[in-house]
Amino acid sequence: MTEEFGDAVGVEWRIALFNGGAPVGEDASKWAWYYDRIEAMTGVRLNPAWRESVEDSTLVPNAVAVAARRLGATGDTVRIALARAAMVDGRKVQHREIALDVAVEASGLDRAALAAAADDPQTRAEMDRTTAEYRALPVSVVPVFLVENPLEDVALLSGYFQAQTLLAVVREAVETMRRFDAYMVDREV
Repeated sequence: MTEEFGDAVGVEWRIALFNGGAPVGEDASKWAWYYDRIEAMTGVRLNPAWRESVEDSTLVPNAVAVAARRLGATGDTVRIALARAAMVDGRKVQHREIALDVAVEASGLDRAALAAAADDPQTRAEMDRTTAEYRALPVSVVPVFLVENPLEDVALLSGYFQAQTLLAVVREAVETMRRFDAYMVDREV
């Protein structure tokens, strides 16, 4: 988005823990509908090979992603690297050592510092807070995008995968701000 919008748009990703961070509890085959939907919308086939059992959880890779951001790996490079490693490449990022390998490779962060930050209670508190924020939204399908501007205009998209949908909303939010700023300048003259 920075190519088109520059500094006019900031992106802040947040983690909403699946099942509160507890084991997923479902066989990978039960996720077939979700995987099929993503493939139909994006053309990307997700790889269920990352899943080993109903005891798998997304807590570890999510904690590592949040910890990396807390250590200065801003942006979403680590989060995307972990998601791609699991859901495209089939790597078992639910295992701590694999999640740390992926995150260190993507960020260059110190492995020991990243491991410590992933275990820090503040990391879990942040994930619990953002999970509660997600649960408070009137949505039931991911992905979720909340677009806001300083005028407090808000658009909430749930379940839309096509980039053009999100981009249209962001363009309108930016254009609204541009027009409002121009209006305010004209009033001051």
